[in-house]
Amino acid sequence: MIMNGVDLTASQGAAIYEKNADKTIIETAANSVNLIDGGTIADTEEVKGATIYATHDLTFKGDGTLAVNGDAKDAVYTKDGLKIKSGTLFALGS
Repeated sequence: MIMNGVDLTASQGAAIYEKNADKTIIETAANSVNLIDGGTIADTEEVKGATIYATHDLTFKGDGTLAVNGDAKDAVYTKDGLKIKSGTLFALGS
């Protein structure tokens, strides 16, 4: 997934929810600013509490900026490995 000027808001739970992939890569385009805002309902069986929620490996890379706001709980959550290879990442949890 390559982000280039993304402004994504979830009404509840995760704005990005990876459920069955072996790995997820979120890449920001050069000089882009991307905003992701999670919903206000915390972790339940149906609604995941983190704004970006991954059940497997999660990697951030690119030459842009990504700001992730976790209104209900965490900004970023993964059950496996987390890598930040490049770019600028702001993660604000509650």
